[in-house]
Formats: sequence, structure tokens, C-alpha cells
Amino acid sequence: MASGKKQCVLQSKQPRKIVRIGLIVTGLLTTLAVIAEQLASHWPFEFSPKVLMDEVDQRSLLAGKLVQGEKKDGLDGKIKQQHPRIFLPFLAGWDPATGTHPTLKTRLATFKKRKVSSVNPCVYPNVMARAACWVLTPTKENGDLMVKRMFDFYLKSPAESGYYGNAWQLAFAYDLGSLYPGFSAKQRQEIQSRLKRELKKYIRLLEGDDLSLWHGRASMAANAFLIAVILDTDLDDHKELLQQSQRHFLDVMAALELTEGWPEGFSYWINNRALVLALAAGAYLNGLSDTKEADRIKEIMRRTGHWHIYATRPDHRVEHVGDEGARVDLKDITRPYIDFVAQMTEDPFLTAYSQYLLQAFGGSSYHDSYRWAFRLFNEPKLLTRFVESPSLKHVGEGLPRFDIFGKGAFNLGYIRSDWTNNATYISFRAGHNFTHHGHYDAGHFTLFKGEPLAVNSSSYTLFDKPNRLNYALRTVAKNSLLILRPGEHVQPNKLFKENIAAGGQRLTMPTGSAVRNIKHWYQNLYQGAHWEGGVILQQDSQLDFDYVLMDLTAAYNNTHFDDNGEQGKVWRVTRELLYLRPQDRLLVHDFIHAVKPIYRKKWLLHTLVKPEVNSVKVIKGQKNDGIMLSDDNRVLVKGKTAQLTVDRIFPIDAKTEVIGGPHYRFYADTDGDGATYDGKNQAEGASSKPWFDQAQWRLGFVSSGQQNVDQFLVSLTPRLKQKQHDYPALKSLLAVGQQARAVLSGDRAVVFVAHEMADVLAVKKTGQAKQLLIVGLAMAQSVDIQIGSEKVTVMANSAGVVKTKLPHSSDKILIFFNKK
Repeated sequence: MASGKKQCVLQSKQPRKIVRIGLIVTGLLTTLAVIAEQLASHWPFEFSPKVLMDEVDQRSLLAGKLVQGEKKDGLDGKIKQQHPRIFLPFLAGWDPATGTHPTLKTRLATFKKRKVSSVNPCVYPNVMARAACWVLTPTKENGDLMVKRMFDFYLKSPAESGYYGNAWQLAFAYDLGSLYPGFSAKQRQEIQSRLKRELKKYIRLLEGDDLSLWHGRASMAANAFLIAVILDTDLDDHKELLQQSQRHFLDVMAALELTEGWPEGFSYWINNRALVLALAAGAYLNGLSDTKEADRIKEIMRRTGHWHIYATRPDHRVEHVGDEGARVDLKDITRPYIDFVAQMTEDPFLTAYSQYLLQAFGGSSYHDSYRWAFRLFNEPKLLTRFVESPSLKHVGEGLPRFDIFGKGAFNLGYIRSDWTNNATYISFRAGHNFTHHGHYDAGHFTLFKGEPLAVNSSSYTLFDKPNRLNYALRTVAKNSLLILRPGEHVQPNKLFKENIAAGGQRLTMPTGSAVRNIKHWYQNLYQGAHWEGGVILQQDSQLDFDYVLMDLTAAYNNTHFDDNGEQGKVWRVTRELLYLRPQDRLLVHDFIHAVKPIYRKKWLLHTLVKPEVNSVKVIKGQKNDGIMLSDDNRVLVKGKTAQLTVDRIFPIDAKTEVIGGPHYRFYADTDGDGATYDGKNQAEGASSKPWFDQAQWRLGFVSSGQQNVDQFLVSLTPRLKQKQHDYPALKSLLAVGQQARAVLSGDRAVVFVAHEMADVLAVKKTGQAKQLLIVGLAMAQSVDIQIGSEKVTVMANSAGVVKTKLPHSSDKILIFFNKK
């Protein structure tokens, strides 16, 4: 949706021609070799093209054939002769003369017994509702009216951008309506002819290059496949159309398997794509027999459904990703989709989540235009746990409190202290770039407890206005890292009227997505258009902590690729998140190796309210509307119901920066300097809609700009106001022997090891420590831990983590790193 224009036009640097088939395999292997070299150069672990090829095979359908550009011969499966083919497969063979099908009778009786109110679909005039009406009340009157609505239905054809057609609605009605004996063969043939004409329009657009994979192509491929499955197989050229539509739909499924969430943002997903993609997946499972990919399709839909559960904050809203809109409130459209996927997958968590949505939004959990579907979409027999309040407590029972969606690609993760409404909720992202509605947010995290405490400060209304282009989609609007390079040039295309060098990550497709298919996306990873961003190197989740290690190097102009044509501004950028569950504390450790010491680094945190810092000096504006600096290393973010304590442990010599107020809340540096504060407030086009977290301020920790390597170690401790004095001890520990950073949190000593490890590390002033946690090691690396005269040998787990109890207190711990 690039302002009504073709999606590819505004992307000036993207390739336009499809690579010839003979070069595809060579290109893919080259890509994998480049990825392996890139990762190996950034981290002392072993990566190989074979390992990465295995990951490609695991994440892409048809054993990597789609990635390699090979077209699968023939159709996966056979069309079933009977209808319905989209869902409610038990209706096949049903005789409407016997009345409502027994399964649906039982369903309606269960609704009545549980006092579940629902709307009779017969009160709605639209074609899908009339089909639902006839299935539930199969009278001749309802059947004839259903057929009449099919012939009255006005088909709107798809366009390359902005509108993706409505033929799927007629296909849905036809699939159920085919069971009506009064639907004559001549009438069926005419409806099918209409649908077939639309199908050819979809195929023609899908065979072109102008549709973006995680945008218009997804919608059109779902429409096309849905139509193709419900058509009769004896039509001329139907087999070819079915194979073509299946190939495009499988490519979209491969894309969804890669991300497991929607890179454009939840609103773009739920408003325009979620339901039609789910219906098309249902057609794959129910309309085809003997398919090889059915189980995989079901798992993709289950995982994508679970993304909704994890993305839901305790305030009943979805955490923002990309260009979001109003639908982050979860009302209206989410529950119909969830009900359909729950019925498709028979997943108890999704069924419980549907009940949660009912408790949170009541009648608004189904939009009026979808209430006709409730009696068909909602399957009450799947409900095994009752959710009687607007809380995820009973939904999440049995689910991990830590999960990553699209691991290896999208890398969108969530951490919860528990599933109650008082939980600490953390989201993070460390993935690649996929679409023009995505943001440049590798390393970004948010934190919620009782209310939003660390937020995404982006809002979205106008696609091509300065607020979006120069602020909202950039790293400066996120809780990530800025590396400022004086004179950096950031003007990806003609929509960027001026150079705004705010120090963030590369903008690869900010206004026009040219990702045509899965193969094309892989071909531009670490080569071509360089759509790479963050990589998750290690993750671990145990009873008392959650840990993730990210490599963010490729997201910035680096020594391997620099879109300014220079030698890069960073050698390496990594971020570690360590959530200590018993202490309810998040530790964030960042390692930044800049190419030049003058490239200033900034650690960002956006807040709804002004952070409280002692001894501030006003640099621009005034105290409640301006830019301030302080030497203080503790910051308090005091909300209405909760408080966040932010402690900068390292660097010791950093400055604390506070920016915000009416004339500074969208401030962005323009020249890449970061020290002169001569940037601009990018307010034009900003939205004040209530569904956005309206961040008014941001906190920054700023390096001195005197060394190449800087490490930030920051503690974030959230507390509800009644428990704000429950604050575990926190102090920095002196680590001697390498560039490690260590902290004492409560009775736990935590050591973040450096990339260039020495043979031995001494951690001093550890007298109160009863436990030791070391993160950032190589997998299965052996270390000797000595306290006084006692020495114990321990081995890191598969995530490079060592956790051990200490035999007794001591002022010094020696850690010996054994060479592998």
C-alpha cells in the first residue's frame, strides 16, 4: 500500500527482472556461503553452508524447492469430489431433507446450555451469511434466497495495489451452497464461470512481479487458491489454474512459516489477510486428499494463531510491530479468525483464547459484519478450560512463558513473568527485513507491568509524511541502539526530501517492497539488496531466568556491507537480554565495536512520562519541553500504577540524556553527529490516536565517543506501586582479565563474557553472591570456577550458559576458560 501506487515503484534500488532458472541454485549456494562467512566473522561459533541450508529446508515448504526456484511438478493432492471443501467437512454426504446436520444440532444445543448468545445468520443479507443461514436452517426458502444472493453478488476485481478483490466471499457461499438440491446445474455452471474469470485475473497478477509477498501477494494468493479449490475439476484448463494457484499459495505459506507473525504489523494482518489466509488453509486441509503438506499447513496456522496469544499484553492490546493501526485493540475481527483456526487445528489454547476475547470485549469480540459466522466458526466441544475473566491466566496454562516466532528470520520474541494481568511482559525483535510496512528495529524491546513502561514510540497514519519516514519507522523511535556517524547519507528514494542521519539501522525498503517470493527474499540476504538485520545466536529459558543473545551487526552499515559505499561504521553489535524471574529484573548488555571512536553510541528507552533524573542540565528548550543531560546513572519512570527503575551500570562515564515534550518528542539528529543537538522534531504526520502508546519522552545513555568499543549494561526493574520498595540489591562487580561485564543482582552474580575471551577472569567484590550465572559462552564450553581453595568444573549448556551455586561467600571468584 504505497499510497495507491505500485508497491515496487518507490524502491529505487531493487532488481526488477526474475533471475534465470539456470542461475538459481548457484545464487542460493553463494548466498548461503556469504551468510556463513558473515556470521562466522561476527561470532566465534561454527556456521556452515550445510547447516544454513538445513535451516532453509526446515523453514520452507517442499524441501527448499521454493527457495531454489523449482516448480513442483503436478498438484499436491487430489480435489475431493464432494463439497464443502473449505471447512465443516462432516457435511459431505449430508441430506438436507433430514434437517440440520446432527453435529450442528449438538453445537447449537451446547450454546443454549451454556447460555452463549449468538446472532441468527438469517438476519443478515450478505451472501456468506445467507449460505450459513441455509446450512443451519436448510429450508427451500433459505436455499432459494441463498442462490439469489449469489447471482446478485457484485464481484469487484483485484488491482495491483490497494484492493484485492472479493471473489473469496462468493467462493465461500458457493462451497456451502453446493449442498442445496435446488441449486441447478445450470446455475452452478454460471457461478463457476464468474469465479473462474476472477481466478484468471488473480493468476495473471500473481504471475507478474508487482506484488509484494508479505502484502498484496499474500492476499491474492489466498483468494486464488480458495477459488480454485471450490471449482469443479471437469472445467477446461482448471487443472492448470489449480496448480498455479497452489504454487503461489504454498509460497505464501512458506513466507508465513518463515515469520509466524506478520512483519507489516498486526493491523495489516488481521484487517485484510488473516481470515482469507485461514480459509485458504482450510481449503488445503479439507478440499484436497492425499497431500504431503497438510500437516505442515496446519502447524503453520497453529503457530500463527499462538502468535496472537503471546503478542497480547496484559491490557488486552497487541504489542506494536511495524506500521500499526486501530486493530491492536483486538476487537471485532480477531475472534472470528481465532475461532476458525481453533476449529481447523483443534488447539485448546486457541479455543481458550477465544473465550478470553469474549471476556475482554463482549459482543464487540465479533464485528457485526462477521456475527453471522459465529455458529459455524466457533466449535464449543473444543472448549476444555473456561475463562471467566479478561485474563490470560487460564489461556496460558501449559504454554511456555518464553517463545520466539519466526526463529531464524523474523525473530519476534516474548517473555512473561506469568500469565496474569499483573505480569511483567517483555517483547523483543532481532530479525531481518521483509516488507515496506516493517520497521528498522533489530534489538528493540518493550516492557509492560500494570501499564506500558518502556514502549515503541512509533505511530502511523500517513505513509509518506516526515513523522513516518524520518522517525517512526527508524531505530530512533525504538528501544534499541544508535551508532552515529557524522556525514552519513540516508535518502533511500525520492520520498526522502532531506538527509536525516539519526544513527540508526539501514533503511532497505521503507516505501516500496520488491520481495516477490520466498526465493527472491533469500537471494537478497547478505547480498543484492541486503535485507538482513538481526540474528539470534543463543536462547535459553529456565525456571528462574530467560536469556537471548542477538547479533545486530548486519542491521547497521558494517564492514561487510555499507550502503554509503564506505568501510562501515561498526565491526560488531550484539545485545543480550537476561530476565531474572524471581527478582523481576531485566538486564540488557550491549557490545558495540565501532569502526572509529568518534562514532558515538546511544542506548535508547522510550517512555510515556518524563523520566526522573537528578542534576539535569538543559541543552535545548526547557525542563518540560527540551533536551537535557545528566551524569546520574539512575532514572525513575513513574507511571500511574507502576514504576520502572533504570540503572546504568556501564559505561561508568556515559551521559544520561532526556529528550521530550511537545516540541521535542519526535526529535531526530540530522547530521549523524549526536553531540551538537541541531536535529529536527519530525512531527508532521504523527498520529494521536488512542491505540498507540503515546510516548512523550525518551531516555538515552550516551557514550563518551573516545573509544571504539563500548559496552552498555543496564538494569530495568519494574514494580507495581504497592511493591515499589521490593528492590533487589544491585551493584557493579569488577571483572579483571578481559572485557567482561559483571553485576551483583540480589544474591546472584551475573557475568556477561566478552567476545575476545582471556584464559582467566577474576570477578571481585562478590561477597554476597550465593549463585553464579555466566552467559555468552560457547556451547558446551568447560569452565573452572575457583573460590578460595575450592574449585569446581562446570560445562555450559547448548545456549552457552553456566548456572551454579557457590559453595560459600567470597570477595573474589576466579573463572578459568578451558580451550575447546
